[in-house]
Amino acid sequence: MKLRVFHLRIPGQWNDGWLYKEHLILWSRSGQMFVTELAELLEKAHTQLTPALSVAADYAIFRNDWKSSEQVNRLIEVADVRQAFFKDFPDSGAPLIMEIESLEMRPSQSDPVPGFILDVSLYADHIFTGTSEGLFESRFDAKSPQARRPVVQWLEKEVSAVNAKNSIVNSSAGEQGLLFSEVNFQDLNWWSERPSFRQTAEISYYNSFVTYHVLNYADKAFPAFLRAETESRVGRTGSSDYQESRVVAYHDQADISFIAGAAIDGSRRVKLSESHSLKSNVEAEPAGRVLGNSVNRLLVHWGNALRVVDISAQKGKDIAARPDPKYGAIGEADIRPSSVLRTYAIESGFLVELFDEIRLMTPHGSYLVAKEQAARIRTFPYSRRYQDMALVVGEDNVTLIGFIESLD
Repeated sequence: MKLRVFHLRIPGQWNDGWLYKEHLILWSRSGQMFVTELAELLEKAHTQLTPALSVAADYAIFRNDWKSSEQVNRLIEVADVRQAFFKDFPDSGAPLIMEIESLEMRPSQSDPVPGFILDVSLYADHIFTGTSEGLFESRFDAKSPQARRPVVQWLEKEVSAVNAKNSIVNSSAGEQGLLFSEVNFQDLNWWSERPSFRQTAEISYYNSFVTYHVLNYADKAFPAFLRAETESRVGRTGSSDYQESRVVAYHDQADISFIAGAAIDGSRRVKLSESHSLKSNVEAEPAGRVLGNSVNRLLVHWGNALRVVDISAQKGKDIAARPDPKYGAIGEADIRPSSVLRTYAIESGFLVELFDEIRLMTPHGSYLVAKEQAARIRTFPYSRRYQDMALVVGEDNVTLIGFIESLD
């Protein structure tokens, strides 16, 4: 397999960023939000590229949903088509870097977010920001992205990680615990109704969704699994009605270390009774640790190799773990586990952050996608268009990174 990597680099000093509804959103180091349309960025990129590279860049960065199209994938695997598709790409294997100058980032009229930004999550027009001073909420209107919106503080404790989805927002507040609240979908005077946060774990440094469920990363080698209780919610977007499952509660934290380990050692599916919670002490420490998860896939350092384990909890059934059938054992020569700072969820597999480089791990191997230290990495696994790319904030630039994995 061969990986071709695209870097779309925007000069400037920023603290954080997000892609949302055809907009690039960046936050300055003072907490001020800036916005530009992705169409403007795309137009500037196309002026620097040949027609073949323009299509490849669209495919890798701006339209990740094409990657999941069986028809497009089959077309690209035709040798003549693939040769035309990549004919202008460098043969060196190094990333194709496009510098985007004079891109106008327009400041929002909303107030800056107080404190140092530690995490951001955009969900259904809501902007949730975790900072050194607490949790803040604002709103984003794609039709008027620069318009002034209230910036409201909901928690007055440092929030290191925030994730919003399935009608709830989860906030990791260190030794203050994992806190969650329902999302307020009202449009008018939404800031006047203070949400009610409930503690679901006593310690939380990071949290991540597994479909509806949540993994809570605290001070253990394995994250705890919080099973979600859901109910149907009917909503409306424009002129269309929709129905989704919303989270209304979480069960006790469950220790998944022994079922994940048993799945790896036994290469089979293992189930965990709901009654086995963290309050039921596990007799032995696990022989490995979780480096992170990409939705329902756990990246586990086990023995002298990296393993990928699928975790699930279907309604009415026990929590279950099994080795991911697409992944085999990955030797430490590819990614040294002790050097992993964090992993990020993408459609293709895992994006792995090391001290001075970023690697992509897929069922076909491990690839270098960037050789630099990152101040912030954002991925968008639940986005329709951007689920297989990354936004990387560096010291003096922001880079959109896309990639194409192909047979040759």
